[in-house]
Amino acid sequence: MDRSPRRPVRLAALAVALVAVLPYLHTLRHGFAYDDRVEVVENAYLRGVEGVPAILSHRDWAGSGKGSATYRPLTTLSFALNHAVHGLAPSGYHLVNLLLHAAVSVLVLGLALGLGLPLAAATLAGLLFAVHPIHVEAVANVAGRKELLVTAFTLGAVLLHPVALRRGGLRLVAAPLLGALAAFSKETGLVLIGLIVALDLLFRRAEVRAAPRRAATLYASYLAAAGAYLAARWAVLGSLGMPGTIFLVNPIADAPLLERIATALVVLGKGLQLSIAPATLSPDYSYAAIPPVASALDPRLALAVAALAGAAAFAAWPGRRRRVRLAAAAIYAFGVFPASNLLVPIGTIFGERLLYLPSVGFVLGVAAVMATVLEGPRRVALRTITGVALALLAVRGAWYARAWSNSLSIFAEGVRVQPASAQMQLTYGAQLLGRKEMAGAAAAFARAAEILAVRPDAQSDALVQLGVAYEQLGRAEEAEQLYARVLAREHRHPDALWRMGVRRWAQGDPPGAVQLWERAIAAEPRHAPALSDLGLAAYAAGDLQGAEARFREAAAIAPTLPGVWYKLGVVCEQLGRREEALAAWRRFLELAPEPSLERDEIERRLAASP
Repeated sequence: MDRSPRRPVRLAALAVALVAVLPYLHTLRHGFAYDDRVEVVENAYLRGVEGVPAILSHRDWAGSGKGSATYRPLTTLSFALNHAVHGLAPSGYHLVNLLLHAAVSVLVLGLALGLGLPLAAATLAGLLFAVHPIHVEAVANVAGRKELLVTAFTLGAVLLHPVALRRGGLRLVAAPLLGALAAFSKETGLVLIGLIVALDLLFRRAEVRAAPRRAATLYASYLAAAGAYLAARWAVLGSLGMPGTIFLVNPIADAPLLERIATALVVLGKGLQLSIAPATLSPDYSYAAIPPVASALDPRLALAVAALAGAAAFAAWPGRRRRVRLAAAAIYAFGVFPASNLLVPIGTIFGERLLYLPSVGFVLGVAAVMATVLEGPRRVALRTITGVALALLAVRGAWYARAWSNSLSIFAEGVRVQPASAQMQLTYGAQLLGRKEMAGAAAAFARAAEILAVRPDAQSDALVQLGVAYEQLGRAEEAEQLYARVLAREHRHPDALWRMGVRRWAQGDPPGAVQLWERAIAAEPRHAPALSDLGLAAYAAGDLQGAEARFREAAAIAPTLPGVWYKLGVVCEQLGRREEALAAWRRFLELAPEPSLERDEIERRLAASP
């Protein structure tokens, strides 16, 4: 342990906290981006105390009417607390992320001191963690909070564990409780028990032998905390496994075992490379940003294996601070393994946010190497060089964080740095479509369809989206050809059936449209747009009760579709239920902030209502 007086340590902690905040101050002016919308903006469970039981008893994203096979209730509860304080003002959510990142950076400093690094090296670890650009996605994106929380609680438990081992008392409960909070923030927190055992073997064997009952109590409590999370996860999801995924976002999810492992090794090498040299950062790495490894002769595989072997050799090399290097390697390995796709495929092939916890190990390894030189005869010059390097990293991170100001900007950045990512092309095209920039949207959808040509089943959604853009561009015939092309190979594709129904309606063929929409519902009973359009057809036929039933069904499935609430309000008003109409229209205004004729009409009606 470092024997420095407390004051220098406190000053170092303050410096680390301030440096962690500075590169991200401008994010306080950011809006919501990427998954923020589904996790926060559209999440009905955040709007009051009555939503807390639903958060605890439902899977993620259920409050937004969308499916997700993950269970991270503590993260969602933190969003609910934000909402209770300041509603949907984005700055408050970003402020919490900033403060959490500062806290984690200080915990890294504390962990480095606890592992025996001198104050200068420990401060370097905290500062490097604070400014590393690889953390931008976790900090600048509100939805990245799960990474911040799981890392904070995991490090808190790691730091409290040796104190609990020595002194016992309530600490025997507090450390495992932090472990439970980590797991309920994100399932990655389950690695805590492995981390604790690894660090005990490296640093605390004598203490474990001196207090075997206390050690056994702690280990059993960590396992009980993990078991509590797994039991809750099973109760909510009906499964302990990771969520299934699709080829678009994780092309190795259904790949042969050896291909998946080989590609996962390449991805691990990519993570190391970004940790060492974060020159090009991206919000997305889905197909085909990282093409799967199809051959053992792929040079990427050889480079990745060499890099991983080199990192292992560095950790195990005899010499000063070998135990610290081994601890750093253990933290990195335990942190990165759950999302590596090595054991089981997960919901994504790679994401920079997934390196937030592992990078604690990376910065500790760097600090262990630098510990000697920072205290050596040339320490002034080396500390100056190190300071310049940290400043450059901070500038790089601050610059990249600018792209996370809203969904359009981050998807535009994704398309710029990863033009081969079909997911980025699709999401960027959807943003442009919403902004009525149809030519750009069509180009993005066409590029996505081109990328996905190797997998016709994955290409269908891109073709349908391209058809929607063509409709808006007045190229209706080409749009229908695309829908027909999709239906020729997937006759039950719900989106293609729905859009073909829209075309029939536009052509003055309501019976043909209704038939196609009913086929879409038969293929996907929860297809909200088709249900909504069936409600529109019932309304046009004078069946107000039937229209209301369809609109309510669509709103229950997809409560964030603005048009459904608008039409439901119209029907309720005509049925003489004015208060229900006003409530539906208020919900429409919440979901449709952009100017439109419908919005103007509803604002006038609400203003005129008593």
